[in-house]
Amino acid sequence: VMVSGGGGAEFVSEQEARAAIAHGETITIDDAGSYWYLIGIRFERAPPSASPSHRTVMAYRQAGMFVTWLHDTDGPGFARMMNAILDGHSFADAVADGYHQDVHALWQQFAQASN
Repeated sequence: VMVSGGGGAEFVSEQEARAAIAHGETITIDDAGSYWYLIGIRFERAPPSASPSHRTVMAYRQAGMFVTWLHDTDGPGFARMMNAILDGHSFADAVADGYHQDVHALWQQFAQASN
């Protein structure tokens, strides 16, 4: 989503995603998953009465915003994380290499900054 300039998340605005985050309707952050497996998108609390397709684009928007925040907050950390991913490190290890924190702590910072 970040690289494509919003592709995959066109039907959910950043404002709508921020409001959902503020209401606790957030994607589940999992540091053990794979970016190849995108079918099982989970939410901590799904947006009420949202269709499956709306939940999917909401998840893409929130994830894209998080990745953009990671990039914009610490460019060198983002580069270290991406290099570690490309070198075959696990996602959890790559995040720790890049940011010296785990992905859950980073998500909490992002969520607070989004409000």
